[in-house]
Amino acid sequence: MSHYITLRKVFPAGIALALILPALIVSGVLSGKSAVASITALTHPYVVAQFKTSSNGVAQPEVIGPDGTLVVDSAGVIQHSKAGTIGGTTQTDGLQEAVNYAVNSGLDLYITGGRALDNAGVSTNNNVYFLNQTLRIPAAQDFRIDGGESIINYNPTSGDALTIDSCEDCHFRFGLVVTGAVNGSAVLFKPTNLTNLDHLKVITDSTFEFSSIATSMPTGTSKYALNFDATNGPILWNDFNATATVGFQTNVRLNSLSAANSVANNNFRMVHNHMATVAMMDVSQYSDNNHWIVNNDRNATTGVGADIKANGNTMTLQSSGFTAGNDVIFRNGAINNLVLAVGPLSTTDQNSIAKNKVITGTP
Repeated sequence: MSHYITLRKVFPAGIALALILPALIVSGVLSGKSAVASITALTHPYVVAQFKTSSNGVAQPEVIGPDGTLVVDSAGVIQHSKAGTIGGTTQTDGLQEAVNYAVNSGLDLYITGGRALDNAGVSTNNNVYFLNQTLRIPAAQDFRIDGGESIINYNPTSGDALTIDSCEDCHFRFGLVVTGAVNGSAVLFKPTNLTNLDHLKVITDSTFEFSSIATSMPTGTSKYALNFDATNGPILWNDFNATATVGFQTNVRLNSLSAANSVANNNFRMVHNHMATVAMMDVSQYSDNNHWIVNNDRNATTGVGADIKANGNTMTLQSSGFTAGNDVIFRNGAINNLVLAVGPLSTTDQNSIAKNKVITGTP
């Protein structure tokens, strides 16, 4: 049975709300108001998120362990050595400390979300976690991050909002990730350190889900939404999903160093990939044999849909708003790519003899 720690927010309302986690939902044991009292009375490995009055009267996140251990208090002060320096102040609204504590304790992590408005339509920020520095997910194996529909908002004007190191058999689900940085990435996947069990420098056999990736800057100011960097180690056989990626120079970037250090054999699903000014998808050489299901929607004055420099990619692609020949560009040397077009598609193959195939359902 998996144990969770929870990142919960604390509010001045003083109203208790129980978070009924999957095992209890499936069992149907608890429901409605009775769940609050019932789950409080249980000694259960899963944690409960609840509202209570914070010391300063403002909504603040805190982190607790499954046994009730206070990891970061609602004033943002670190309370446990597995999370960081005791007495130090979180720079990530408790998120980095929650990750640290989970990894160092062999636990999974649950990040609570919820509505960003109260019943009167007033903004409460009660699902927004503000980062003053990069949130780093260390190399891990058999690690799960789950949560409600939270918002992770990166405040600095440079750097990466979220970085993900080596992973094996991990499952991460995030809500909305927002960055105000000009350079760097909203989310950077870059295996750099060894996983804890198999001691591999790789991201593999894992699933990653995002609600949306967005920039708070004007369109085309921030650099990358999803950046897959295999410079130090390969990214292979994973499942990547994002409902929306919007407004960057390049929304999805695959950067492979060589055949050995490549972003290859992955599944990518981008439901609404739009408003990139350089490329919706930049697929570098050696980023081979990936499978894509993508809806590219330009809605910007410039940009390419799919910029392909690799081999053997298959794409189910809907594309709109691009100038002639820019829905898909196969660069010289890119071969054996197959595109199944949903609707009209205007492509360019820079090889002297076309070596890629586009199948369209339109006359």
